[in-house]
Amino acid sequence: MLNTLSDNSASFNEKESFNEDGLNDTDGNLRNPFETGGGNEDDVTEISSKLYCATALCNWARNPSNANRLAKEGAVRAIIVLASEKVERINIFCAGAFRYMSEQPVLAEKMVDEKCISVISDMITNSSDDFICGNLAICLLNLTRISGKEWQLVEDSIVLCFMNLISQHQDLHSACC
Repeated sequence: MLNTLSDNSASFNEKESFNEDGLNDTDGNLRNPFETGGGNEDDVTEISSKLYCATALCNWARNPSNANRLAKEGAVRAIIVLASEKVERINIFCAGAFRYMSEQPVLAEKMVDEKCISVISDMITNSSDDFICGNLAICLLNLTRISGKEWQLVEDSIVLCFMNLISQHQDLHSACC
């Protein structure tokens, strides 16, 4: 069974997340997570804001009654942009958001129209995290159920994305076939 975001882990606790992601040094001072030395507060604030955004979009996408508004207000594009971040905690919530968005037809169609397959493929290639890849596998499977968009999915290389997923994460083979 694939792990998913539970109600408990989907909520964001700032202090725990800073400590888990290493955004604080041993003295509790903010540092840039992309450097081994110190960093500045602006970098951490930017990453924290992106994490809050990814978390909020993931949580909102879980509720089907939000689907039309999320589609209209550009939530799919926002997750695509956030997914380019190289911060695993942000990518966890982006993968969850992709998964939940793919469950709602209006958002799934928007995902295909926004060409999210290449972003999902990049996330799979750049992540060894089973949780991220499991949610992305569910997302890809959900996207294949969209009627009338099959040609666009094939054109966007969904088959190659599945092959990449299966080759890198053999435990997902049964979910994808």
